[in-house]
Amino acid sequence: MSAPDTPLRLRPEGRCLHLELSAPGRGNPLNRALIEALHTALDQVEADPTVSVLTLSAEGPVFCDGMDFSEAVATAGDPEQELRAAVRRFHGLLERLARLPVIVAALVEGRVNAGGMGLVAACDVVYARPQADFGLSEILFGLLPATVTPFLVRRTGLQTTYRMALTAQRLDAGQARACGLVDELCDDLADAIRRLRLRADRLDRAAIARTKAFYADYAGFDPASCQRAENTLAALLGDRHTAARLGHFIQGSLAPWPTRSN
Repeated sequence: MSAPDTPLRLRPEGRCLHLELSAPGRGNPLNRALIEALHTALDQVEADPTVSVLTLSAEGPVFCDGMDFSEAVATAGDPEQELRAAVRRFHGLLERLARLPVIVAALVEGRVNAGGMGLVAACDVVYARPQADFGLSEILFGLLPATVTPFLVRRTGLQTTYRMALTAQRLDAGQARACGLVDELCDDLADAIRRLRLRADRLDRAAIARTKAFYADYAGFDPASCQRAENTLAALLGDRHTAARLGHFIQGSLAPWPTRSN
């Protein structure tokens, strides 16, 4: 289990481990604390051969709003080196999800944005309720979704990822299902996981690991893609116009998420 103030709650249930992002007041942001908590949880799964399914859900109306910009701009050390380290750690998390020797399922009930799209896309199966919606807002800040792009491309293809990155237009749950970002729309997420667990319990972890590794390699989840993301984001975050837009957002004067109709 987890402490009350943790950004991540763990709940074991038989051969399933449930992870819940638990900072709803801030939109469950991708900060160091959450990323490290997720890495620790994956360590636990890798060490426990009885686990066959891992679920990832979130408390509150937002699944994940992406990078914690307040933390990103408040670095006390070398900004570029700290950024590169953060990109490596996040990319490593997504790649671990894509290669973990269990079936990883995302349970999405609300808004998913920016880096949160990477968490969803790195999962093996994505279940979403009809009110969920999805988007890439990075271009509104002068940024690129460099880290999450390989994972999104595997799910949606290049054109859908490119259009979302270029226009910041959001997808509703039906559109996300149509393009492959979501595998199944369902009101009863618990029943969806029950059905998945019945299938997963018949599978061998080694076979799951081999299958996931094969397709992760095929999709290009490798150090080269991580290095491209590092270089791209380091250059962009060093740009004064980008820094100004981030500052406006942190101060509350820039609303980054357009509606689905925009």
